Amino acid sequence: MKILFFLSNKFMQNDMIQALTSLKHEIDTFAYTFRNYEKDDFLAEKLEKKLKRSSYDAVFSMNYYPVISDVCAVCNTLYISWVYDSPAPSFLRFDQPTNRIFLFDHSECRSYRAQGYTNIMHLPLAVNAGRIDSLLSPMTERPDYIHDISFVGGLYNNYALNTLHLTESDYVLGLLQGFAAAQTQLQNVNILDTLLQSGAVTFDSSSYEDMRRHMLAETTHRERHLVLNYLAKQFCVDLYTSEPIRYETNIRVHGSVHYEKVMPRIFRNSRINLNLTLRSIVSGIPLRVFDIMASGGFVVTTPQEELFDYFEPDVDFVYYTSHQELAEKCRYYLNHENERFAICQSAYQKIKESHTLTHRLQELFSML
Repeated sequence: MKILFFLSNKFMQNDMIQALTSLKHEIDTFAYTFRNYEKDDFLAEKLEKKLKRSSYDAVFSMNYYPVISDVCAVCNTLYISWVYDSPAPSFLRFDQPTNRIFLFDHSECRSYRAQGYTNIMHLPLAVNAGRIDSLLSPMTERPDYIHDISFVGGLYNNYALNTLHLTESDYVLGLLQGFAAAQTQLQNVNILDTLLQSGAVTFDSSSYEDMRRHMLAETTHRERHLVLNYLAKQFCVDLYTSEPIRYETNIRVHGSVHYEKVMPRIFRNSRINLNLTLRSIVSGIPLRVFDIMASGGFVVTTPQEELFDYFEPDVDFVYYTSHQELAEKCRYYLNHENERFAICQSAYQKIKESHTLTHRLQELFSML
């Protein structure tokens, strides 16, 4: 296919272009910094002219952009969008006939398809394993570890309810923060919807979904601080983030790191890598899990339904359902090097065999 690939400063795009090219697709690129994802007349005019000048089979983007969807509909050009956020960042014009939208969260996909969006399909995320191997060399023996337990990611400080000024009522703010605190104690059950619909706090229909998103972000914010500080009372924890944290003595805070050049080194050279899934992701496997496994790293993660569809617990990954269980499993695997390394190797091989971008794009094109 002749594909116009949309460049928008997304961190996966170089890997995507390489994988598409390896599958013998002809790739042109189109770079633009958005003013507005939903309506941008300047972009629409430029893109429409480009599509009319050249005969493209499809436009491809990471994440979904309604303004691109509109132009593709006008030009009768296929628009392929692979969304790596959950929930999808924009819900507008999903149903345009030229759209082919791929969501990595099966639960979210099922919800849309139940509403009649037959052009929305499920596709798990994947990684460029070859790039990681070229950086680190293929995994054949145990690396030299520099960290016992590490976490690479944001703390969602800017999404905390007390910084968003969503309500002027201290009472309502306190209730919402209490709801989020309760949710942090449960991994397998979502109680936020029940609490938000209990009538304790009222919303109009247009604001409920926005508040739900804010509550999921608040829960993620609280959970990440809570887990890191809980572990730091028992272990040495290394945190890579651009955000400040009130930390225990055993948390060593580093700055954020480059996704392609540095992050894989941290994953391979940490005995345990934490994945603390965003609470907005219902069933899907976060990209971070694939990144860790492809780097030959050992991952301890919150449980996600789809992880059990593609990987085997205690063979490819380890999961926890409570903070106490997390600490117990960290202690166990820090003291059982052979078992931990065997899990690293098993996950690494499965990524190479079945979960590279090349594998996933072949699946994508088979569904068009």
